[in-house]
Amino acid sequence: MSKTTPLNELPESLVEYSRSRFREELSDAVWQAMQAQGISREHLGALLDLPDSVVAGIIQGDDCLFEIDRIPDIFTVLNRAPHFVLGTDLDELRQPIDEAD
Repeated sequence: MSKTTPLNELPESLVEYSRSRFREELSDAVWQAMQAQGISREHLGALLDLPDSVVAGIIQGDDCLFEIDRIPDIFTVLNRAPHFVLGTDLDELRQPIDEAD
């Protein structure tokens, strides 16, 4: 069994990096799906009934705009089925952060 650590005991830099990385990967996936479908930001906003500013924030990885139910909606209108895959690279991410602390 792997070692687990309460969130409040993890380095803040690791937690923020993990969150930032997830938002970036999610934003990139949205952008790639839009490009594959030939859908503009304005068109995606119309499909989701969202203002352009919200769609722009999603594409830019604004953390307050990634409501959990919005994520499958975005990919559904982009003809993609979202799947969640967990990586095993947390120890690799943790090493440089632990060394900096």
